[in-house]
Amino acid sequence: MKNCSYAGISLILLLLLLSACKKTEPVVTVETLEVLSVTDSSAKVSLRVTGENAAGHSGIFVSKSPSPTVDNTDNLIGHGGSGSGTFTADVTKLEDNTHYYARAFCQKAAYPQPTPTGPVWVYGHDLEFTTPPQSVPQIHFNGTILYVYPKDLKPVQGWSLPPYGFIGADSPTDGRQNTALLQAYSSAAQKCADLDGYGYSDWYLPSKEELDAIYQNRHLIRNLEGPDVYSYYWSSTEYDQGSVFAQNFHDGVSSLMTKNSSINCRCIRR
Repeated sequence: MKNCSYAGISLILLLLLLSACKKTEPVVTVETLEVLSVTDSSAKVSLRVTGENAAGHSGIFVSKSPSPTVDNTDNLIGHGGSGSGTFTADVTKLEDNTHYYARAFCQKAAYPQPTPTGPVWVYGHDLEFTTPPQSVPQIHFNGTILYVYPKDLKPVQGWSLPPYGFIGADSPTDGRQNTALLQAYSSAAQKCADLDGYGYSDWYLPSKEELDAIYQNRHLIRNLEGPDVYSYYWSSTEYDQGSVFAQNFHDGVSSLMTKNSSINCRCIRR
């Protein structure tokens, strides 16, 4: 009987010892702290990561949908840091006048090692913010001010249907006059004429020289400055029945484009 008691006590002690030696998975906590600043195209968001198992990368997911996760395909990402700490993430390429959800994330170290399920993600709560409307860039041309629509319309086929013919919209300086002549024939001209944005509806397709003025002042206009800008843009200046002047915004070269081509256009107003 005494031996059984000793055996029982030994078993209990062994179980207690095993329980004490058993490791529990470390807890990782992620907090989305604050939206520090917002512009029409970027946001700065702070986050905090705590826990000894926070060995992976952290940052901020930003999406138009609530509670973004690593599975969202439309996420924009601001990078935070590695391990525990408080970080600030910069998120760029946001759209203006748009509502967003920001959520902190951390990829924690797998436990126990190794894990067949891949990385484990931990998330904070959502913070909401709205980007302000983008201001309309202004440039000078022939003594007047041109207002450049902040976004491209792309891609746009120049002329709607063949045969194209020569319409007589050949002014190198007056895109508004050219657009009025071209509306019934040119998809690009019609899109600018139909445009209603930033409080105005009198947009038009720039002439050859107005388009070059946009190129020369591209450092003032979003999406027209940088090594990734290489596409052609329509002008409203005809050359003959089959071609129109266009300009390459990678190198500034103006050349002829067939009227059935599909390229970008950037509308303007006076």
